[in-house]
Amino acid sequence: MKAIAAISLKNINDEARMGPDLKRKDQKNEFILEVEEIFERLAPLPTTYDIRPIQREYFSEFSYHDVMGGILLGTLNSEVNARIMESSMEDADSSKIKISNFMQLPQDKYKLESIETDDDMPEIVVFWQGSNIHGIENQELLHKVMFTNDDAVIKPHPITTPEGLRQLANQYGWDRIIDPNLSGMKFLDNAKVVFSTCNSEMGLVAALKKIPLVDSTSIFKNKDLSYSAIYRLFKDEQVEHNYEVMARAMNSPTSGFIPVWADNIEERVQAFINRSMEIRSFFRPAYSYYPQTFTKR
Repeated sequence: MKAIAAISLKNINDEARMGPDLKRKDQKNEFILEVEEIFERLAPLPTTYDIRPIQREYFSEFSYHDVMGGILLGTLNSEVNARIMESSMEDADSSKIKISNFMQLPQDKYKLESIETDDDMPEIVVFWQGSNIHGIENQELLHKVMFTNDDAVIKPHPITTPEGLRQLANQYGWDRIIDPNLSGMKFLDNAKVVFSTCNSEMGLVAALKKIPLVDSTSIFKNKDLSYSAIYRLFKDEQVEHNYEVMARAMNSPTSGFIPVWADNIEERVQAFINRSMEIRSFFRPAYSYYPQTFTKR
């Protein structure tokens, strides 16, 4: 069932969420709509799309995010999500991704301008989050990276506002800010190392492509973002390890990661639900906690 007032993948280009100009490339992705329908039907608790985990361990709702043309299922508690993902690593039948499957992954989520040349590409690229979540970054780390590496550049998220761009430029200079309307894929492919926060698919793609990745999320703000449960298992610049984490997450029936090539959707969704409800059961409160009441003074 759907949670009251929950949004859906059917409204993926809603101007209230995306603004009037920026549009998704996959305006109607039949695969993720199918997964959404199956999840809604099988889930024993309400489901909601694109909501950060804000509930206690004994959660009362499931959530999900679209990722790389597929879906990452989750709950509205970050601790439970972390345990689901970590435990699912052992359930994967392979630590590799087939080339044929890899080729099915979409390159860009948004309609962005492509770059044809590989000339003069920066070696250090910081993929900055959208203006709606500015402040989740590890500022001390990124200040040091930008200060000590003159060729390091920032690729802002496509939904960065003009004011957000001005703030970045005031801090680092316009000459080090890549146009947010350009595709980040060419910059990713040519980088020697990339920095990305836990909300970004770019870090996940970097891991799959075995490009050195550094998680640039603040340790105080890294637990309740879209892909926190995966990033938590990454190790900075450890390309083989990070690739295996991604491969196992995408191959595991219990992780909640339903990649675009999955042909056993219902089986994967049910396995995720079983695992999450099992973990949830351990956190059932032993006592009833009444709401606090106030008296007139």
